[in-house]
Amino acid sequence: MRPTVDHEAAPERHRPQQDRSSAKVESIVSATALLLRTAHPSDLTARTIAASAGVSPATVYRYFRDVDDVVESVLVAHADAANAAVSAALATSRHRTVAGVFRLVVDTHLRLYEARPDLTATWKSEDLAERRRNIEIESDRSLAQQVGRHLVDKGLIAHLTSTEELLLDAHWATAGTLLGRALGADHTASPILLDELRRLVEHFSTRYAPSVRR
Repeated sequence: MRPTVDHEAAPERHRPQQDRSSAKVESIVSATALLLRTAHPSDLTARTIAASAGVSPATVYRYFRDVDDVVESVLVAHADAANAAVSAALATSRHRTVAGVFRLVVDTHLRLYEARPDLTATWKSEDLAERRRNIEIESDRSLAQQVGRHLVDKGLIAHLTSTEELLLDAHWATAGTLLGRALGADHTASPILLDELRRLVEHFSTRYAPSVRR
């Protein structure tokens, strides 16, 4: 007699293997991020990444096409971390003005990058600039959408017109570029650029008429 298969429980049997796979991917990406703090991207190899992650080179190639694919995953993970931090900040925000929300978004990024120096390392690499920019375009667009939804949901603006949606995209793309310049600059120029960034988003916030003044 064939044993009865519990189809509801079957996926659970695969979960430990899936967890191990996820853990290995995360360890490879994390190890690469740490290596990028001191190593030039072109100097990375599957062997050096594997040694840092505590896996075999074959394991690196099991989950990634090549070293470039690993580096790309680092950049995506960094963008995801920034967007997740903003989402968490907006979820608990009590700001009642557009300007307050805009300042919160900038300050959230700055706190994240201060707490995670591994995130700032890639901004100093000219070799990664083009690939990073392509990822940041999508990240900035996602950020603009998050901010726009928050402003409407909290009643800070009545609704987003098509023009305002375009403005949000353009404003946060510009702010993101300036933030990147500040993170990649030396200790003398960085504070000046960050001050300019704060002034810029303050100006941007005036372009959205609040629906309720409190």
